[in-house]
Amino acid sequence: MPRVLGRLPYGPDTVPVRSFNYVEEVKGPDHHKYLWTNASFAFAANMVRSFVTNGWCVQIRGPQAGGAVQDLPIHLYDLGTG
Repeated sequence: MPRVLGRLPYGPDTVPVRSFNYVEEVKGPDHHKYLWTNASFAFAANMVRSFVTNGWCVQIRGPQAGGAVQDLPIHLYDLGTG
């Protein structure tokens, strides 16, 4: 099953933790340190959105018809290679 990024890593440049100093060590292309979640949760969010909007889960296919998942987190990082 595909996966989606669950949240951005904690750190001062992404999601700061205000109660204490904490930085999640996620550097470069090592994807094992990210929080991943099953893509079925994103699919379920589209189902709920369609039901709230239309009263039925009909608009969930294709980007123009409600199938695009909005506001997914994207972590941008610098490899330092130029």
